[in-house]
Amino acid sequence: MISCFVWWVCTVADCQLDDNCRSALQENSVQLGLDMFALMAAECTSLLQNDLVTTEADVTPADDELHAILPCLKVWSDWMTCHESLWNPPPLPSDPELG
Repeated sequence: MISCFVWWVCTVADCQLDDNCRSALQENSVQLGLDMFALMAAECTSLLQNDLVTTEADVTPADDELHAILPCLKVWSDWMTCHESLWNPPPLPSDPELG
């Protein structure tokens, strides 16, 4: 949620600029937040697929991890839905060689 706070704090306050204008810090925080969201979604997908394959009726460690990740993913997606103007359009792709 720190990244969501940074997105909001770093918004450009200059009214003369275009509404879609973002500072370099905000651009980087948006990219970091979207990457973190993608990683959490990918991890949940992987855990759910593994859960479908296993036939054990007992609680697995993956279930505990899903119980921890899914609420975070829900809060983050709700925040993104309510604050679409802060992250959409997404940042420009950066050169992967730059890190």
